[in-house]
Amino acid sequence: MTDNHVIFLIFGCIIIWIIYIYYPRKEPTPPPEPSREQKDAVAIEILKGTDTAEIAEREGLDEEKLKQWREEFLNDLLYYAKHRREIEKELAEKTTDIKWFENVCKEYIGEDWKEKTEYEKRNR
Repeated sequence: MTDNHVIFLIFGCIIIWIIYIYYPRKEPTPPPEPSREQKDAVAIEILKGTDTAEIAEREGLDEEKLKQWREEFLNDLLYYAKHRREIEKELAEKTTDIKWFENVCKEYIGEDWKEKTEYEKRNR
C-alpha cells in the first residue's frame, strides 16, 4: 500500500466516524394517541360491564389509563346533560351559518363551488 492509499483510508475512516457521531438518530416514536371516538368506545364497553383487565390486555394499555378514559367519558356526559339546551342551540346556529355560507358560495361562485374551492377537503 502506498502512502496515498493509507492517507485515503484514514481520511475515509475519520469521515465515517464523524458521520456516525453526528448523524441524528431517530428516537422511537410513541404510538399515536387514540381518538376521542376510540376512547369513548372503550369507556362504553367498560360501563357495560366488560372487565377492565381484559380490555387493557387487548388494547395494550394499563387499567389506570382505561379508568381515566371512563372518567373523562362520564364527565363529558354529565357536562352535556347539564348544558344540553345551550349545546343544541349553538349547534343549530352553526348549522344555519354553514347553510347560509354554502348558499352564498353557490350564488357567487357557481354550482361547482365545492370543487373549485376544495371545500370537502378542508377541516371543519
